[in-house]
Amino acid sequence: SRAGNARPYIAMDTFPRKTIIYLQMVIFFQTLAILPLKRRCMDMEEFSCKTRVISGSGTIRMLGKLEKKRLFLVADPFFVKNGVAKQVTEASGCREVEIFDRVQPDPTVELAAEGTAKLREFGPDLVVALGGGSAMDLAKAMAYFGKGDYLVAAIPTTSGSGSEVTDFAILTHNQVKHPL
Repeated sequence: SRAGNARPYIAMDTFPRKTIIYLQMVIFFQTLAILPLKRRCMDMEEFSCKTRVISGSGTIRMLGKLEKKRLFLVADPFFVKNGVAKQVTEASGCREVEIFDRVQPDPTVELAAEGTAKLREFGPDLVVALGGGSAMDLAKAMAYFGKGDYLVAAIPTTSGSGSEVTDFAILTHNQVKHPL
């Protein structure tokens, strides 16, 4: 698609879902185990994803309709410098805002731990990831390990990883990528 035709969108999900994710995986694998090999792919009729995707002009204003009070924004430092992070925080309508702008490519476990500590200390009710796949992965990992009841919204600025619509995150430890 052409960059001029790109439409902004937000993907939202609620964390934590450790138990739900685990149960879905167990049920999924049990179902696969009892189906004959030939039928495993042919019988799939439905794909369901609990992520809600909102797209179009003015999408960022939807954050304000969530009526949250405390925003924890996970963003690349570039978006803080160019003012996009400020636009997101203003659109959210949140009274209190904390920005974690240490996102880097292939985020490490150590960076996620640092961000999780800041997230817990702040105690948000809304976590927003702004950026590419690394920002999405880092925000999801932080929300998961933060063990709070956060609404997680993603504002992707790149296309490719699809991280904004999955429950998975990839963190790096000792130069090895680990999916969570």
